[in-house]
Amino acid sequence: MPHKAVAPPSGISSNLTVTETLDRISQLPDLLLVEILSLLPTKDAFTTCILSKRWRYLWTSIHNFSFTCRNYRENFAPFVDYVLAHSVSSKIKKFELDYSQEFKYYSQLSQWLIFAVKRKAEDAVLWSSPFIKTCALPESFYTCSTLITLALGRFNFDNVVIAWKSLKSIKLGNLFLDNDIIAKLLSGCPALETMELYDLVLLKGPRRLEIKSSNLKRLKLNGHWLINDGSFRSLEIFAPYIQHLKISGDFYDLKCVLVDVSAVITSNLTFNITCIKDIQDGGQEFDPEEDSCRDYHQFFRTLVHHYILCFCFASELPIGTWFTEVCFYLRVLFFVCF
Repeated sequence: MPHKAVAPPSGISSNLTVTETLDRISQLPDLLLVEILSLLPTKDAFTTCILSKRWRYLWTSIHNFSFTCRNYRENFAPFVDYVLAHSVSSKIKKFELDYSQEFKYYSQLSQWLIFAVKRKAEDAVLWSSPFIKTCALPESFYTCSTLITLALGRFNFDNVVIAWKSLKSIKLGNLFLDNDIIAKLLSGCPALETMELYDLVLLKGPRRLEIKSSNLKRLKLNGHWLINDGSFRSLEIFAPYIQHLKISGDFYDLKCVLVDVSAVITSNLTFNITCIKDIQDGGQEFDPEEDSCRDYHQFFRTLVHHYILCFCFASELPIGTWFTEVCFYLRVLFFVCF
């Protein structure tokens, strides 16, 4: 196919063609080209091998890997196997694996993560669908000492030893919240500074989230899975050393009680709640007379007043729409502002 000349920007004279432009890029040092390729999705970085002999093996030196299952059909696992088998990079900066679609390669998953551990990965991102069964990670991954940031969606922490000694930030999704799991995580992550929990799953009864680590300064809670079993659900947060607290997303009927957040400097309370009469159970709406809609609302009014007292000295306090409505109802907007 003949190459078409590229028009120069207005006011600039140039006779460069597409071929000449590509040749100039190819003349960049290998180190710089590898850095550029490492910023791309791995599938795109790999396809550059067809450009010319100059580009044929550059992709094998990338230090970031990003694999997304939804971009493939049947050849996802073979492609990942091929790329990792031909990698010549001695150290990995980021290893990202997104299999939020249907996934059947659990045996390969262990091998891929062992590869990441051996190449001393610093940042790991493992996304999965909440509807896919949980699976255990290889033992060596739970004790990877080079990890600095980690994001996990729906994984099993039972019967494993956690030793992420260098980990500073962790993000966990679709987690069945249990204080023993949190205690295990904090014990195995002594350097942890930031924790984010999203799409929490709370079963019947109250739960308590205790964060006693003095190093952990940032806590983010984002969303809660609604389970319509008619049971009372509350979450007590005991985090005396947290300085930055953010609670966002849809919390539906979850009652989030702040027991001790006395060190908070900045807070963000933009989460949403849902009136009990609007929560459906088995396709039928709750009857507000039977489920005491009035008591439900009164609880949240009391809760908002408690939040205001907790954060009256915070330097920042973004709030959500429902929070504002409750404040207006309680006629405490003056107190919020001053």
